[in-house]
Amino acid sequence: MRVILYTGKGGVGKTSVAAATALRDMLDRAIERTEKSGKAPKKKRTKIEVQ
Repeated sequence: MRVILYTGKGGVGKTSVAAATALRDMLDRAIERTEKSGKAPKKKRTKIEVQ
């Protein structure tokens, strides 16, 4: 298990960064499971950039 703590004053984007990190980790795990199962993914992996 990995624990990441985001700190900072109010209004600096801690919640947004935490949500983006959770989404990235969730997608990485889903892709990993698909690759291990031997099934080809329906779409190619796309890098998501957060601005």
